[in-house]
Amino acid sequence: MARRRAEGTSFTFDLEPDDGEELFTELPVEPSRFARVAGAARARVRAWPRRRVVAVGTAVAVVVAGGLGAAALTMQAQHRSWVQVAQTAPGAVVDLGHAPVEAWRVELEFPTPVGLVGETLVVRGRMWGSSGGVGPLHGVDLAAGRLLWTTPAPEYAECSVGGASLWIAATQRVERGDVVVCLASDRRSVTVVDAAGQVLASRDLAGGYWDDPAQASAVDPLDPYASYGEHRVLVTRDGGLLRIDRIGAPLPPPSFSVPDGEDLTGGIPTMTLLTPLVTRDLRVRLEDAVTGETRWETIVDSVDLPAGAEVANGSPCMGWEANGGPAVAADQSWSDDVGPHTLATTMCGLDVTIDLATGEILEQQDVFEPDYQPWRASSTPLVDGGWGEIGFDADRDGQVQDVTTRIMRPDGSVVGVVPGVVFPPLATDGPASALLVAVSGTGTGVAAYEADDASLRWRDGSLASPRVLARTTQAVVVSDGAIVMALDRETGARLWKHALYGDTIVQPDGGYGIVDALTDGRYVSVVTPATQGSYTDPMTGDKTTTTLDLATGKVVWASTSDDPAPYPIAGRLYRFDHDGVVAFD
Repeated sequence: MARRRAEGTSFTFDLEPDDGEELFTELPVEPSRFARVAGAARARVRAWPRRRVVAVGTAVAVVVAGGLGAAALTMQAQHRSWVQVAQTAPGAVVDLGHAPVEAWRVELEFPTPVGLVGETLVVRGRMWGSSGGVGPLHGVDLAAGRLLWTTPAPEYAECSVGGASLWIAATQRVERGDVVVCLASDRRSVTVVDAAGQVLASRDLAGGYWDDPAQASAVDPLDPYASYGEHRVLVTRDGGLLRIDRIGAPLPPPSFSVPDGEDLTGGIPTMTLLTPLVTRDLRVRLEDAVTGETRWETIVDSVDLPAGAEVANGSPCMGWEANGGPAVAADQSWSDDVGPHTLATTMCGLDVTIDLATGEILEQQDVFEPDYQPWRASSTPLVDGGWGEIGFDADRDGQVQDVTTRIMRPDGSVVGVVPGVVFPPLATDGPASALLVAVSGTGTGVAAYEADDASLRWRDGSLASPRVLARTTQAVVVSDGAIVMALDRETGARLWKHALYGDTIVQPDGGYGIVDALTDGRYVSVVTPATQGSYTDPMTGDKTTTTLDLATGKVVWASTSDDPAPYPIAGRLYRFDHDGVVAFD
């Protein structure tokens, strides 16, 4: 477009384009918004006679340029905001609009992710086929794509950045933490490493079963995991060590009788004690992983049973003998779950929930009460803060009758109780789409509840027991393993559905064959087995990634590969190959 300087500080503009020249070209604004502004300007200009316009032309140019500039700045601000949200939102990737393209690779031997400490990705080298890490720890700079440091770690130690819930939403996730804690397989020593690869502590753990001759004599010294029956060490999310011990020496099991003619093929029968069942108390201590300093210690009293009492099926005091017969024993059963705020421990004689911040006993159930519910799921972290306590209502025969989730705020106060199980979605676009999505315990679909008061927003029964793949400000995406369906976040209306395997008839599996799901707020990527009706190994199996437009359900791109499934870490995709860490754009 021809331009000439006029007198003084004014400019003149030729508002008709020259031959072959467009009025506007390649401005950094989304086409739809640009078209509206430019189109209006063209229409107004073409209605005028062809002439030179100084003041008016300048005003039009300033308005148009200002509008486009403001739009560009708004888009840039929105992008920066999304990049920031994607740093921490689960399953979030900055851009899924195209198939991943390799950006850089750090060569390492069989790296396995341990956790994100600050801006450093810590991985563990290992030998192929090994179930545990046997190599050193490596620190990788995610921004620069280079190896920062390598630090030896105890052989076969289990290294992590903190406790994880047993209800894991997706395997391809990396936890954040302040330090890496490596526990020896026999739980007798600990090594702590920081983000710079410096060893903060490498010390023996005192006060375990090995320091009590009566307990130590009962543990097989050749079995490093036999100590789990006497002493456990768990890592909390803030890098603390939970030391959990049965108090006293192992006790002989009681004598009991089985009703005559009892059919044992249907499960363990109700048994009558001939001698008292004496259980063992529990000592729980939280200590600093680096210094060993005790933060708190709590003693939990267990409950005994007198002779003549009955022990019913489902009790943590019941089990099986090596010869296949039923047994009553105080030391056989023991389960722990470390959540973001609590420790839940169940064993013969006690079922207790402890506050990790203070050591206070929040709840203790009498395991011998007739209405005792022997199974309680783990404390599940919610993606927008707080956690959900999943409870099973079971009868005396151990049959689950109902499932509910108690929603807890970060301060421990109760939001409410919702029917079904609130599973964390595999992917979200951040807290702006906060919503509780529960899968019905009876297999009748999903329901959405308000995050602030747990009140029902909508319910949908299209898919039986689906899995919640993604939650965005637009939609809630669910799948039963055969169909992917998007439901309007506000109303629950069905937006679209996509058959994962085309016209092939697929038996729904509740979505548990799905490997992973990711979102960038505009699209959702679903990683599935390449062959319908099969389970695939996330590391070595054939997988198909299908990326769908959240607004329409149309396929944006798809690919099939036997490469390891990538991990979304801080808004970017990373793959852990046998020969290195690979980053994608």
